Amino acid sequence: MSGPTQEPIDSELLNKPEVATMVQLKPGTVLRYAREGRFPSPIRLKSNRLAWRRQDVMDYMARLGESGTCTRGKGKRYRRTAAERRSALQGTSFGLVG
Repeated sequence: MSGPTQEPIDSELLNKPEVATMVQLKPGTVLRYAREGRFPSPIRLKSNRLAWRRQDVMDYMARLGESGTCTRGKGKRYRRTAAERRSALQGTSFGLVG
């Protein structure tokens, strides 16, 4: 009797460039966010090689989509420009004039 076939574990792991491309952040930002606890922690495969579980990254992306963060383009997070902030404030009692 043979056991259930499993895909190799490498197919479920993503390296730093793959993760950065998926979440559209720079690789350094991915590492910084992981250190700050804002992104899933990587798995250390070797002394100089990190990987992330594909499901952890997909769960992060799903949470990010549900949070209603500002996006521009392909889902990249961004800060609003001064003009966007002014237009959002116009019409309020504390809005900017002109």
